[in-house]
Amino acid sequence: MQEEINNISLLTTYEIDETFDSDKFIKLRLRVCHDGTNPNGSSFIVENMEKAKESIKNIPMLAHVIIDADGKPQFGAHDTHIEEDKANEGEYRLIYDEQPIGGVPETNNYENSDYQGRNYVYTDAFVWKDYSNYSQSIIERDKNIKLSMEIIVDSYSYDNKTKTFNIINYRYKGITLLGNNNGTGMIDALATTESFSDNKQKFFNLMSDLKEDIIKNQSSLEVDNINNTFSKDNEKGVNILNEEKTKLLEKYNLTIESLDFSIDDLSIEDLEVRLKDFTNVAQAQIAEPIVEPTTVSFSATYNQKREALRNALDSIYVKNADGDIVESTYFYVVDFNDEFCFVEKDYWSEEGDFEETHGRFAYNFDQIAITAIITGEWEEMFMTWLTTEEKQALDAERVKFTSVESEFSTYKDTYKTEETVVEELRTYQAKVISDQHTEELNKVFTMSEFEKLIGNKEFETLKTKVNDYSDVETLTDKCFSILGRANINFSLVTPTPIEKKTVKISIDTTDSSDDSPYGVLFDKYKTK
Repeated sequence: MQEEINNISLLTTYEIDETFDSDKFIKLRLRVCHDGTNPNGSSFIVENMEKAKESIKNIPMLAHVIIDADGKPQFGAHDTHIEEDKANEGEYRLIYDEQPIGGVPETNNYENSDYQGRNYVYTDAFVWKDYSNYSQSIIERDKNIKLSMEIIVDSYSYDNKTKTFNIINYRYKGITLLGNNNGTGMIDALATTESFSDNKQKFFNLMSDLKEDIIKNQSSLEVDNINNTFSKDNEKGVNILNEEKTKLLEKYNLTIESLDFSIDDLSIEDLEVRLKDFTNVAQAQIAEPIVEPTTVSFSATYNQKREALRNALDSIYVKNADGDIVESTYFYVVDFNDEFCFVEKDYWSEEGDFEETHGRFAYNFDQIAITAIITGEWEEMFMTWLTTEEKQALDAERVKFTSVESEFSTYKDTYKTEETVVEELRTYQAKVISDQHTEELNKVFTMSEFEKLIGNKEFETLKTKVNDYSDVETLTDKCFSILGRANINFSLVTPTPIEKKTVKISIDTTDSSDDSPYGVLFDKYKTK
């Protein structure tokens, strides 16, 4: 991740200072970067932008001028090309097509200022008119040109929630003028094979000329300060700077070769800070030597891994109260990859039924111990025999399904309804349904059969409780029951008394010695 964020390009805008009087330079006022989050995912705060102030001094402006298909000069991009190495036969070299066309001097009016609600870094920059190969023509013609400010990030933090790189310490590296159109129709007529490192002397000579033009456009009170700040722009100043850096290296008993960073773009103050940090880290590494972890110089064979998976797949047995196995499940390794072990599972029931299925388990493998551990649950899979035509048809359906699934996912994301809107629709739908139900129930009260009930107390009370009924039939039955009670006139009826009569029965009192329970009854009537 450090490599990804080490060099960042920031969108830069500019305005031409028409008041600057010079035959050699165009003065630009750059809006370099702003606080808050940039489109590239980086984020800055004003304090850290202020700390980078010194590093913007003497950085170059670069551009690659090309001629488009219409014969007009345009700015290219961060262009490179590969060519045969002129110094080493049979080898090739990557050539940077950009070249310096100007720079930011030490007197540059660096400031943080508000613009459209953000704090922007502003600085002056200058473009050479003659040396810059059509740059003047392009700048004055197009007015709106894309610029890219390159920075070197020394430290940052990453906010995983917002996916933002918070830039803490950084240094300005250079400014590149970019073309608005980098299509394939352009002809690389004016490409140069010289990199900026090959043009340092030209850069410093032109910076010296720039100093004279800036002095000419400044008041006399500012001249002394400008002379002081430009003392390092000429060759003598460069030599003095290099001597001071050499002395610093000797002070810390270091050489350029022993460093893991470049000192070219560092000021004396920044270099000393870096050397102190570098020395402290080196001493800490000596005091506490890092123990390198043991590296494995071998890997398990296919059969070793297969055997480890066999051992990890334990069979399953179910026993009864007597300890006899009544059910069993066996696993057999069919195949495996780095993530899954594909197995055949055989199941035997107590009744002797057999079931064979296929599936997979996720697993981890220890390369040192040559052991495997099952980490996932059983996932059933299916093996199917297909003809060539069937497989082609199935693959086509899978592609179609994937396409439809992707389109549906896009549709859902595009036409997704907010939850609050859905809830409002649900509430509205429930109300409409409830109103329709109440309307259907109220129609029962208007039926001609129940006209006589208007004004009936029980009937009128029922109307207020209409929503207690779930269907029309039940409510209708209730209305008919009220109607029935209203139509029947119940009155109290006194029952007629029953006349009491006395019935006389003659009883034969003749004594009989017959033991029969019926006496002589049968004898009396047996002749009849």
